Amino acid sequence: MDPVLSSIIQVDEFVYQLLATLESGSEGTSFNTKSTAFGKESAVLANLALELLSVQHQHGCEIAFNKNFTHVELSNFDHKGNHSLSLSRTGEELFKVAKHTLPELAVSELFKRQTTLQRHVQVFLDLIDQLEEFYNNLNTIDELCYVILPASIDTKTVYRIFKYDRKVFLKISLHPLLPAAVDIGFFGPTKQVAKLREIYNEKQDDWDPECNVYTNLLRIFNIIAFPMRPPVDESQQVQLGEDSCGICMNYRDTAERVPISLDCDDEPTSSQPIFQSRRVTRSSGAIEAGPQSNVISLDSDDEPEAVVRQSSGANASFEAENYEMRIKVKWGLGVETFIHRRYQKFADIIDQLAAKASADSECIFLNLKDRIVYPCDTPDSIDYESHQFISGRVLRNKAPTLPATHGPSSAGNSNMITLKVQLEKRKQPLRLQIDKNQTMSVLVIKCAEELKCEPKAIRLYFDGDMVDNTSKPADLELEGDEMLDCRFVK
Repeated sequence: MDPVLSSIIQVDEFVYQLLATLESGSEGTSFNTKSTAFGKESAVLANLALELLSVQHQHGCEIAFNKNFTHVELSNFDHKGNHSLSLSRTGEELFKVAKHTLPELAVSELFKRQTTLQRHVQVFLDLIDQLEEFYNNLNTIDELCYVILPASIDTKTVYRIFKYDRKVFLKISLHPLLPAAVDIGFFGPTKQVAKLREIYNEKQDDWDPECNVYTNLLRIFNIIAFPMRPPVDESQQVQLGEDSCGICMNYRDTAERVPISLDCDDEPTSSQPIFQSRRVTRSSGAIEAGPQSNVISLDSDDEPEAVVRQSSGANASFEAENYEMRIKVKWGLGVETFIHRRYQKFADIIDQLAAKASADSECIFLNLKDRIVYPCDTPDSIDYESHQFISGRVLRNKAPTLPATHGPSSAGNSNMITLKVQLEKRKQPLRLQIDKNQTMSVLVIKCAEELKCEPKAIRLYFDGDMVDNTSKPADLELEGDEMLDCRFVK
C-alpha cells in the first residue's frame, strides 16, 4: 500500500476542495479537452469520497486511501473482529479485491469480481456473518486447548493442532461454510493413534450438530477436558514437569514452532514409521433444582422416637460432611474469595462472577489446571484444596457444557455410583452420585443442595423403609441406578 495515506477524517476537506474546483470550472464559458477530463475525474473522486463517508458512518470502520483512491483499505469494522479489506481501483468507480482476511475456502467468484466499493464491502461483511459458527468453534479451541500450531493464529487459518494428552496430538480442520464438515487427524505413537481412531470411527455418527466442535469431541472421546495451556508464570515449570514430553514440548524451532514427535513408549520395529497420522472426515450435518413444593410433606409430630434420635445425630454429621471452605478464583488482575460448602455447586460462584462482570453466566469459564470446572461441579467433585487457585474469565462465546455421559463427581473414581431420587411432584428424578464408601448422609446433603433446603428436612426411603443416614450403599445392597423416595419433614 502507498506509504502516504489519508484518513477518513480528511475526506470532508477533500470533498469540499473538489466541489469548489468544479464550481469554479463551471464559471468559464469554454472548456478544452484537458479541463473536461479533469472535471470528470474530479466528479468521480468526489462521489468516491462521499461513498467512503457513507461506508464509515454505516459500519463504523477505519478507512485509509491514497491520493486518487487507487487503493483503499477498510479495517476494524464494528463487531466483526480483526478483519480488513483492501481494494484496488480499476475504473471510474469500480474496484477489485487486492487483499482480505477471510479463509480462501469461503471466498466465492462473486467476491472477486470488479464492482462498486459499496458492493464489495457488503459482500465482505455478509461473508463474515456466515462464518460466525466457524470462528466460534476455532475460538473455543484456542481458549480451552493447548494449541501448538499454527504458531501465529489469524482469521484465514482453518485448522488447529492441539494436545490430546502428553503424547498424542489432534489436528482439527474445519470448512468455513460447512460447520458439520470436520476433518480430524491424529499424530503420535502408533498404538494410541489406532485406539483413538477406532473410538472416533465408532462414535462419529453420534455427532450432535446442535453442539460445538469442542463439546462433540469431549463426548466422543468420553473425557472431561483437553489439556489447556498453563498461565505464563507456570509455563516454564510445566514444560519441565513430568507431564511434559521432553522431545515435543521442550524443543522449538527458529519460528517458535513445536514439532510433533513420536514418544518413545511404542516398541520400535523396522517397519514402523516415526509417527503415524490417522485422518477421518465427516461430512454430515445440569439438572434443574426443584422447589421444596416438589417433595412430600409429612407431619413431623408423628415421627417415632427412633427417627428423632437419628435426626439429631445426623444434623451434626451433615455439618461435619458439608463443611464450609474458602474458594479462591483468579479473576482479572486480582483474586476473588468465596465462602462455599463442600457439596455446594460452583454454579453459585459462576452467577456471582457473572454479576460482577455484567456478563452472561453461560460465558463464565472456570478451570483448575487442566480440568474445566463446570457449574454442576462441587469442591468435592474436583478435589479442591484450600491452597489451590481456580482460574476464571469471561469467554466471547458460551462456555462448554458437561458431556451427558459424565456426572460431576465421577472423574477417576471407580467406586462412584449414581442413584435416582424421585419426588412426588417432579417428573424427572434427581440423579445423584455417591461413593460406595461414603455414608448415605452425603446423598441427603446433595439432595438438599439440589432442593435448596436443609438436609435435616429430608428423609430418604428405599423399598418403603427409611434409610439410615449412617449406613453405606453396600449396607443397602445398592449397586447403582436404584430409585429412592424423598420425603420432606417440617
